[in-house]
This record gives sequence, C-alpha cells and structure tokens, in this order.
Amino acid sequence: MANVKKIIAITIGGLAVLFALQNTASVPVSFLLWEIEAPRAFVLLLTFTFGVVAGLLLAHAMQKDAVRKAKAKTTKE
Repeated sequence: MANVKKIIAITIGGLAVLFALQNTASVPVSFLLWEIEAPRAFVLLLTFTFGVVAGLLLAHAMQKDAVRKAKAKTTKE
C-alpha cells in the first residue's frame, strides 16, 4: 500500500512539473487596486491552493457546528 501511495505522489508531482513547464507565459492579475504579472501556472496553482484551504476551513467549521449541535441536543435530553 505504501508503494501505491509513493507512485501516486510521484505521478502527481510529475504532472505538476509538466503543467508548470507548459504554462510559463506571464499573465496580468488584478485585484482591487493591486496589479501584478505572474506566470500562468503560479496563478492557477495559487488559486487552487486558496480554494483547497477555503474548502478545508468550511468543512472544519461545519464539523465543529455539527458537534456543537449534537452536544446541545444531548444536554437537552
């Protein structure tokens, strides 16, 4: 099983490198009054990372809320 995880990790890493090599063109990024130029791969990977972090935070908050509601329901009974 550990070998399968290593193979999957190496494959994903290789795909990430291939993606970065194929998306080197600089693109402008504007946000409110802020504007920079960055490689397309960096912008996409950064956006993906922000999405993952936001999803994890939301999932954690929802799980915490469910636990709190379960505790409140148990205390009422």
